[in-house]
Amino acid sequence: MTVTAESPPTEAHDIVLSTSSARDVDGVDAPAWLRAVACMLATAVLSFGAVGLVLAINGWFSGWLAFPIGAACTVLLLALMRPAYARAPRRVRTRGRTANLAAVAGLVLIGAVTLWNGAHASEHVLINRDGGAYENAGRWISRTGGLNVKARVGPFATEPSLSFESAAVYETKNGDLQFQFGHFLPALLAEGRELGGDSMMFHVPELLSGVALLSFFVMAWRVFRRPWFAVIATLVFAFVLPQVSFSRDSYSEIPSEVLVFTAIWLLTSERVQPHWRVALGAGLFLGVAESARIDALAHLIGVREQDRAAFSRAMQTNVSVIFPSGSTTDDSVVALKQVLRSDSELSQYAASI
Repeated sequence: MTVTAESPPTEAHDIVLSTSSARDVDGVDAPAWLRAVACMLATAVLSFGAVGLVLAINGWFSGWLAFPIGAACTVLLLALMRPAYARAPRRVRTRGRTANLAAVAGLVLIGAVTLWNGAHASEHVLINRDGGAYENAGRWISRTGGLNVKARVGPFATEPSLSFESAAVYETKNGDLQFQFGHFLPALLAEGRELGGDSMMFHVPELLSGVALLSFFVMAWRVFRRPWFAVIATLVFAFVLPQVSFSRDSYSEIPSEVLVFTAIWLLTSERVQPHWRVALGAGLFLGVAESARIDALAHLIGVREQDRAAFSRAMQTNVSVIFPSGSTTDDSVVALKQVLRSDSELSQYAASI
């Protein structure tokens, strides 16, 4: 990449970044249109997922509410983060034929992989692993508008020997059942079901995996500034076996990738510090990641790698203690601190909450 500035930038003489060859294109940022597409799709995932989650927690979920509110939030966030995908000024704009070619190649690759995964959707309905729990939680939200399950009704209401708990489904102190895990992904699955029934719901993970790959592609491009390296890295990442498995089933790893990869590429800038509006948007992506995976809380409070297993075990064992009513309240924060204080390995992290 060469930079020429024969005279101060004027209307007739502009600084030009020459990208006439594949080698010259190294060091060039991702095209504005590619960043705009990636930002738009990731922001839609964030907005619709967060809106659906808030509605489900309060028992208000319905497509008539989730879609217009989610769309409005998407537009507002895109306006907030516009500096992240705005076209560069003319004096620093690239002659990006090669860059555009790499961007198109990456999009074609991502589209092909997404279609391939979509042809092998798992349709995981049995709650024997995480995928089944997420699918059933999403279907329940779509059917009932909330997350709580009142199983003790009718002739089964007072039978003391009957238990309604199962894998990933726990009974709270008030007798309601509560689905395990974060409910960001189930909210997205519920919105998919609102659009196209169970069939559409089963294809939401593959669509999310396409957005995750696009976010990874832009992240790799902006971090390394080597477009063709980003294309190859995305291809390799797409065919890693855990990624293939998660892309075809309902696992929270995929929406977490969308949120985290997008936050990283938003914060990756030639500026010493990113624009404050972009930084705020990146913070929103990282914050919402906590609703997708409990692991995100471990990162936010600084749980060290060697303590992660103990933290995850404590969260799973004490889910009914931390969330006695089936929803998050101030009492949940107090209970979480108590759980951490009572564990010799984790007591040091209680002060971080």
